[in-house]
Amino acid sequence: LCRIHGIEPHEFKGTIDHAISFVHPEDMQFLKEKTEEIFKNEIKENLTYRIVTPHNEVKYMQVSNNIIRNSKGDIINVVGILQDVTDGKLKEFEIVKEKEFTETAINAQEDTFFLFDPENGKALRWNKAFENVSGYSYEEIYELPAPASYYSEEDINKAAVFIQEVIKSGRGTIELDLICKDGSKVPTEYVVSTVQDEQNNPKYLISIGRDMAKRKEADLKIKDLLMEKEILLKEVHHRIKNNTSVIKSLLSLQADSLQNKDAVSALKSAIARLE
Repeated sequence: LCRIHGIEPHEFKGTIDHAISFVHPEDMQFLKEKTEEIFKNEIKENLTYRIVTPHNEVKYMQVSNNIIRNSKGDIINVVGILQDVTDGKLKEFEIVKEKEFTETAINAQEDTFFLFDPENGKALRWNKAFENVSGYSYEEIYELPAPASYYSEEDINKAAVFIQEVIKSGRGTIELDLICKDGSKVPTEYVVSTVQDEQNNPKYLISIGRDMAKRKEADLKIKDLLMEKEILLKEVHHRIKNNTSVIKSLLSLQADSLQNKDAVSALKSAIARLE
């Protein structure tokens, strides 16, 4: 007890008030209320609270109390077991912090994120982007089997073959039309990879989906521009060809009307260059 509280044995006064004086100010009210509740209702519950040692070190304590009564039902003693659970609590906080960071990172993505079990179609994790794009709520996504709930029968059959290939190879890319809650379709490119179990066997599938609507729209615009350019070039070529024929005819007529051999030769040379 003294070691946990950072004091020497002779410094401990052996009173409840002295023990309570170590309790973190922010946990004092909580500990008081819970202790009263436990004594009143005789609830067996482990309480976790913080203490502050004389060296200003904050520790997490877990205490369990066993109330002993006499034959009349009066409380004659309380046996308490106190444990220092600081290491476990700090690790717990790190896990929570890491989980929050992961959630933040996943939800910050514009692409959809979806983790599911291919055996039963159970959705395990997804991000806000998937909710926003699909139009389904968290509760609905949790209940809906994947991928059957989000695609046409043709795409489902296509996806079934693709999933088996991914399970074998570990990764793959596929384009499917995501059918949203309102019935609209979003052309989506999915990069899918496996999550393996302890024996390195494929267990879950992670799907990262990118909305291809804008890219497809851009591709169509580029295709239209290229076609327009090709038509324009053909028209220009046709006009140049026509103009060249007219010039050749005029030069030929001019050559026929001249008597000067040098002039005729020069015109014929010019005509030849236009061939």
